[in-house]
Amino acid sequence: DNSDRTASRKPVRTRRAKGATRRTTRASDLFACLVALAAAACCSACSQQTPAFSQFYDIPSDGWNTLDGKDFAPQPKDSVAPGRYDMVIVVRHNDLFPYTRLWLEVEQADGRGVFATDTVPVAVAGAEGTFLGVGRYGLYEVTDTVPVTVTGQWQVSLRHIMKTPDVQGINNLGVVLLNR
Repeated sequence: DNSDRTASRKPVRTRRAKGATRRTTRASDLFACLVALAAAACCSACSQQTPAFSQFYDIPSDGWNTLDGKDFAPQPKDSVAPGRYDMVIVVRHNDLFPYTRLWLEVEQADGRGVFATDTVPVAVAGAEGTFLGVGRYGLYEVTDTVPVTVTGQWQVSLRHIMKTPDVQGINNLGVVLLNR
């Protein structure tokens, strides 16, 4: 049996310059750490749901005007099967966003022209002003989830309903539909 022979074998030491072993160990530890992180990322990506629909808009750097509603609709129109979904509203913002909440008007419509309107307050910062989102380097992402029922040709429109007509600090706005 070869396993007994290799298990009792002593490691062979080679002569290296002073400090070479340490650097090699650090490099191999770093490589092992990177491989482990990549494997963990792959596993977490596999366990997440595949979105039924996802769409994002870039918001102009000079601000998002309340009259500039963003329409989200699957293309082709029948690409999302009727059913119950979690609609995840994604807001990406920077340090210039001056509020603790972003108030959104969410208007849903189906192919029959039936509309449903709701107001959604997306929490962006805590009471002390610390941003709640995930992010680095002055860019943050926050989400809010709203359960929706898709019947026929579904679409949703989002616009902010803040007191000021132009809101600064919003980089992107998106909608993701996840199966429930």
